[in-house]
Amino acid sequence: MSSRLFPLYNIDQPVGPGKPNMPDDVRLVQALLIELSRFDRSLWVQDVPAQARSLATSGSFSDTLGQWILALQRWAVKNLGGGSNFKADGIIHPMPMASTIDVSTHFKSGRISILGLICNRLWKYNRDAYLRIGDDYRVPWIPGGWDN
Repeated sequence: MSSRLFPLYNIDQPVGPGKPNMPDDVRLVQALLIELSRFDRSLWVQDVPAQARSLATSGSFSDTLGQWILALQRWAVKNLGGGSNFKADGIIHPMPMASTIDVSTHFKSGRISILGLICNRLWKYNRDAYLRIGDDYRVPWIPGGWDN
């Protein structure tokens, strides 16, 4: 059967309360959530408290980013198969990688990566916006050698 693969963004370390929150990882998560919110405004974004609805790509983890992550995770748990598919813990974990070209959107627990969900939804909504995030924030291609 034919299939389509699309570029996935991944992070090096978890983003969330008490996690490493590496600036590049945080900035990527912020950029992806901001762009996804343009399309998902009537879905999970409405559950972000009004005082936290403004998010910037600062590269620093904040309570506001934490509220955005939790709102999306809770929406995914409620609407996309429950706790067996997603975990609402306020943390964005890196997607599992067996090698530089083998990225999985599922963890060993069977749960789906929220980062994978974000990438997939944004790719479906607006591929140009999705790819522009990587260009704007200089996210390297893996494996390397794609820049001409």
